[in-house]
Amino acid sequence: MGGSVSGTNWMLVVRFDHQGNQQWYRAFNFGTSEAVLHTAISPTGAVLCAGIYMQGSSTVALIMLLDSMGQLLASATGPAIEDIGIQQMAEGPLFLFTGTRSAIVTRSYRHDLTAIWSAEHTSPFGQPYIVRSGRANGRCIVRNCVLGGVATSVIVLRYSNTGALEYDFALGDFDESFTDQGKIAIPETGPSSVGTFARSGQTWRNSLLGLDDIGAPQWHQMLPPNGQLYASGFKIWTDPYDRLLASWFDGGGDQYLLHFDKETGDVIGALLLPKPRVRHTELYYYFASDERGAYYIQGSGYDLNNTNRVQMVLKLDRNFRPVWFTYLDMPLMHASWVRYDRGNLYMMMGGIALPPLVKYKILAVRSEGDVSGDGCVDDKDLAMALEAFGTSDPSADLNGDGIVDDLDLEEVLHNFGLGCE
Repeated sequence: MGGSVSGTNWMLVVRFDHQGNQQWYRAFNFGTSEAVLHTAISPTGAVLCAGIYMQGSSTVALIMLLDSMGQLLASATGPAIEDIGIQQMAEGPLFLFTGTRSAIVTRSYRHDLTAIWSAEHTSPFGQPYIVRSGRANGRCIVRNCVLGGVATSVIVLRYSNTGALEYDFALGDFDESFTDQGKIAIPETGPSSVGTFARSGQTWRNSLLGLDDIGAPQWHQMLPPNGQLYASGFKIWTDPYDRLLASWFDGGGDQYLLHFDKETGDVIGALLLPKPRVRHTELYYYFASDERGAYYIQGSGYDLNNTNRVQMVLKLDRNFRPVWFTYLDMPLMHASWVRYDRGNLYMMMGGIALPPLVKYKILAVRSEGDVSGDGCVDDKDLAMALEAFGTSDPSADLNGDGIVDDLDLEEVLHNFGLGCE
């Protein structure tokens, strides 16, 4: 993970092992007002960090390549307004998403940070205002940026993997609008989708747009008005089953997991995300999925004046049924990121006390129905659940309600055969 050290001009990069033990940290100084904003691990095990710093009155985007021991191997710089985005492909290049007040800039690098291509796009619809957002997959690279002017527009750019501009599309003239990397979805099949949060007159609402391979709108889904408090709460993505999903707040503050038809934009499923109701305000922020399509949803709850904060995690199975809650009594702000990896859920949360600089929390994750914990839901799990029936044995209490009963048996039977290939 990376960040900045308060009160100084140093970028700080820290590496932890899978048990949360600190392996090393490195501090770097390139200018002033520095911050590491993104980190990624390359296929070779090297550490990639991206951030910004000030050089005089100019903002500079920086990418650093560190070896597995934190030694600086290479760096690359580019223009920036106030923030940047990066994406490391598992088998492919690294992309830098940035821009200036006159152009939207997209750059591609190899794993050693040698440049592959660079593209600058100047739009007739207005000057770039928010330019940090983009997403890539094996099909293409999609940028969604906000242009400023008398009114604002969201512009969508699509590039081929060789950097050729395939289309640009401007969405609407809004009084105010917002979009970010969490509002792009590129499925394996079907239209690419881009979400917005915009105001026309006094009405704020989220919308979702599906664009085909030549930039022609296939559908435009306008969700009900929901007020200006939920700009960043609307997120869209595709899951391991290539389903188009979204997190959305309604006008009353309730949070939903929505399932869209990729071809039409119709909502074909909506789950009101359950909350523990132990704090005045409770919100979910991050959605991490495992290879089977189960979801681990991280959030936090707090009372008035941001007091009595707790962290919370909700697990849904691959059919979006609630499996369990857990609560972390940690008086911290919400997590900076959440990752699922090899049976554990990792969350990095900033703290207010030093040392340590961060709280790195690991939760053990059990597959739905896997009572034995061997990764395969089979006869052994069914026998263990039957043997524990009527007790409070936590190993067989799969939904965490304090009793092993029909609900837990149904969980085993519903997932029977998972992981046994």
